[in-house]
Amino acid sequence: MDRHYRRRDRRLRGLRDCQSWPRRRHAAQIGAGGAAITAALSSLATAVVLPRGDIGGLVQSWLVGGVGGATYDQLLPVLPFLLTGFVITLLAARKLNMLALGDDTAAGLGEKVAVARAMSAIGAVLLCGPITAVCGPIGFVGLVVPHACRLLVGGDYRWLLPFSALGGAVLLIFSDVAGRLVAHHQSWM
Repeated sequence: MDRHYRRRDRRLRGLRDCQSWPRRRHAAQIGAGGAAITAALSSLATAVVLPRGDIGGLVQSWLVGGVGGATYDQLLPVLPFLLTGFVITLLAARKLNMLALGDDTAAGLGEKVAVARAMSAIGAVLLCGPITAVCGPIGFVGLVVPHACRLLVGGDYRWLLPFSALGGAVLLIFSDVAGRLVAHHQSWM
């Protein structure tokens, strides 16, 4: 009889482990996985482009990016997405302040957590997608700006979001100019 209960407990423990299988991943695991996938896909792109000398320059400018080639004709189609994303993000600022307190606290204060997360994610995608399409991946240098701005203006998203947008634009232009100066000096050597 005792053996029967031990066997049943083992089965229940296995069932409990299977139910909790999709465990929460830590941010470091997600970041490391993203870096590995990025490295693999970049290597694949390089392997495809390397034998083709005729498209090497075009692909390199697309992979590195820059704001020098952006024209009004390129910016005009993405402007509605940028404005919509900016408005959505500013409207989500109060909701983000609530989410900063934690999901349970935000829900207790009457905030719909799923709506707040979706609203801020949609705003971020509408801001990042069009800029990356026009400028290339150089726009990602601005990811460090919100952390620096948080030190300057505090954690209130109503102030943090506009300052981060302005700081990201300034850092992007500065990075593009610095990159062009370094490349220009290297061409003289």
